Amino acid sequence: RIMDSEKTSIWKAMTKTPASIALIVYSFLALWFVGGLSVFHLYLISVNQSTYEKFRYHFSRHTNPFNKGIVKNFTEVFCSSIPESKINFRAKVQKKSGMPP
Repeated sequence: RIMDSEKTSIWKAMTKTPASIALIVYSFLALWFVGGLSVFHLYLISVNQSTYEKFRYHFSRHTNPFNKGIVKNFTEVFCSSIPESKINFRAKVQKKSGMPP
């Protein structure tokens, strides 16, 4: 509305509404961190590693035995079916004797 009513530039519109500058900075920071994490995790998928393995074996020179190549790694993560859980979460828990209530 500001730009339409006064035929002004984007810079003048931003200086008249400082909240827009704060929103731009906030959005940039959020995009930067979320984008960085997304790229890092896509890299981890491409080499078939977990975050823990990446930092634990950072200085190890051994090859990853689970790495099947980029295409097969992505296929394994995004196209494989998830097996059913072996835990019955609706089962009743048996109370052990000697345990406080």
